[in-house]
Amino acid sequence: MSNIKPKNKFKIKKLPAKFGEKYSLISPDNSIGILRHYDLDTHFQISILKSKGKTEHVYFSPNKDSNVIGILYCIDGKLFLFSNDNQEQYQVRKNDIIIYKRDNHILNDFHVESEDIENILIFIHMDKMKTDMIKSVEKTIFYEWKEKISRTFDSNNFYYSVPNAQIEILATKIINTQIKTISDYMLFKQLILNFIFSILDLMLNSENDTSLNNVKFVEDVKKFINEYPVSELPTIKKIAEVFGLSIYQLQNSFMKVENISLFRYMTKLKMEYSRLLLTTTDKSITEIAYEVGYENPSKFSESFKNFFGILPSKFRKSNKYCQEPA
Repeated sequence: MSNIKPKNKFKIKKLPAKFGEKYSLISPDNSIGILRHYDLDTHFQISILKSKGKTEHVYFSPNKDSNVIGILYCIDGKLFLFSNDNQEQYQVRKNDIIIYKRDNHILNDFHVESEDIENILIFIHMDKMKTDMIKSVEKTIFYEWKEKISRTFDSNNFYYSVPNAQIEILATKIINTQIKTISDYMLFKQLILNFIFSILDLMLNSENDTSLNNVKFVEDVKKFINEYPVSELPTIKKIAEVFGLSIYQLQNSFMKVENISLFRYMTKLKMEYSRLLLTTTDKSITEIAYEVGYENPSKFSESFKNFFGILPSKFRKSNKYCQEPA
């Protein structure tokens, strides 16, 4: 691959924002992107990017530091990381999670090309976290945890993973959260913390907690469920009968792998399909509610808000022109 010089093809305009920072990103072909950035305390930085069309831009990040962990979660679309140091290309696709240290040699000189991308990027400053944590956590416990992270993630690799259902739900809530009050901001902060530590727990404990047989079983259950139309999903009792387990055994196995209940997973399928209908069709909210199995549109709207953190009517409006919540 030829050596590609990094360049920024966005016109960047800062937008008004009561919480954090917000920017519009406009490419030469008038593709629109929205970037939101927040500094949470002194040790977490989060950026949420959503853009339509093909774009090329410099990868924004803090100064190199082995005590800074980066987490990139691709919610939708795809992106390519091009390293000018070793002339390698790294592809990140929908539902990929990448963890790396900020002194990673790949990041010395590189840029990003993306298409219809939506992602969350988080930086965790471990030394700054330590200062706060040891005020209320025994030092040895924190240092053992930090050492485990250091052993798991060295400085010369990207670490790939895929999210469980709990992480997917948290990510969706994060990108749709509307921050208008201090209470909204504190709830958003709690979502970010849950998201970060759910990912770290997934990566740090993936070899210890769940057997391969259990993972395969849960994948078979999900495949079985996905064969049904969203409006006619099987009951948990029926799933247990098909797989020859008690309801308790079924739900316990599912919870161990996905970290959410089976009922919550099936609600997730309904909500994700309704989100797709809201952004790709002109069907009314009442029609969509019936299509995903809700007889009462009000109950559907309530479930949608509980799941995504935003009413379906507001979600449709905010996504019409690649807009993001303020």
